[in-house]
Formats: sequence, C-alpha cells, structure tokens
Amino acid sequence: MNEGYCGDGGIPGFVMGWLVPNENNLKKLPAALAHETNHNVRYQFIK
Repeated sequence: MNEGYCGDGGIPGFVMGWLVPNENNLKKLPAALAHETNHNVRYQFIK
C-alpha cells in the first residue's frame, strides 16, 4: 500500500523514514525526507 517507503515527521526534533531499498525508492528518498521535515517544522508550533 505504501509502495515500499513511509516516514514520520510528527515528533518535533525527529524525522523517521522506512523503505525497501530498491532503485525506485532510493530516487524518492530526498523528496520523502523533505516532506517529513516539513511536517516536523510545522508541528513544532502546534500547542
């Protein structure tokens, strides 16, 4: 369902990523980590 990769950026100060290391997923890794970092930055301001 998740095409072999997923991440979590909802905990301030932590970005986690899981992936099945294949050619397709390794190409997606920079965008996936940027996406999770965006969540991390946004969520640090939620009270």
